[in-house]
Amino acid sequence: MYGTLKRIAEYVGLAAILITIALLLVQARTQTESARRVLRNWTLVGASLSLVAYVGSVLVFGPLQARQDKLAAYSEPIRSATASVSLVIECEETYKGTHFAGTFCALARGDSLILCTLTNQFIGRSLNENRSLLTFNAELDKAASVLPESVSALTESEYAKITLGKDKIPDGARLIEGEIVFTVNGSFHIEVDVPSQEIHNSTVFVRDLEGVFASFQRGR
Repeated sequence: MYGTLKRIAEYVGLAAILITIALLLVQARTQTESARRVLRNWTLVGASLSLVAYVGSVLVFGPLQARQDKLAAYSEPIRSATASVSLVIECEETYKGTHFAGTFCALARGDSLILCTLTNQFIGRSLNENRSLLTFNAELDKAASVLPESVSALTESEYAKITLGKDKIPDGARLIEGEIVFTVNGSFHIEVDVPSQEIHNSTVFVRDLEGVFASFQRGR
């Protein structure tokens, strides 16, 4: 709807500009002052109409249409998803280079992984004697995911979970800090801070997702 109104405003603005130009040309050729006065008044009307149409097209209907498009996109099915993960851990073992292991990052509800991303490796970089930065990028694994009907339904997630391969991280190692950035359908970004915690079974959790989906609920 807003897209149609925006196009109408653009056409009206263009027509008003053309009429204003025509009136200016006629005014330049008019001899009598009374006729010029009338043409000047109509020229002002045309210019004002052009301004109103511009404001309606660019400043009103444009943003409204963009908002409507995004709200519609929230209702679309999940076609693609990636996760970019970075974790700083502290343990006696130092991690450098590429480590090949089944690694995943997921949004979950109960026992179901409603959005699971998977990769076969993560990369380690030593920060100092006891700390390492672990990073990986994972792609949507539809077979392992119980995908909801739409992007907006991801708000039903109860927690996030990261597993870095089987027994790749020793129990008792400590996660200092971390971040997950999910990208869904190429345009929706979900940023999750991973709190400090002890690591068990090479797995860390984010139990509190409050505020993570605030932009979804505001429809922005």
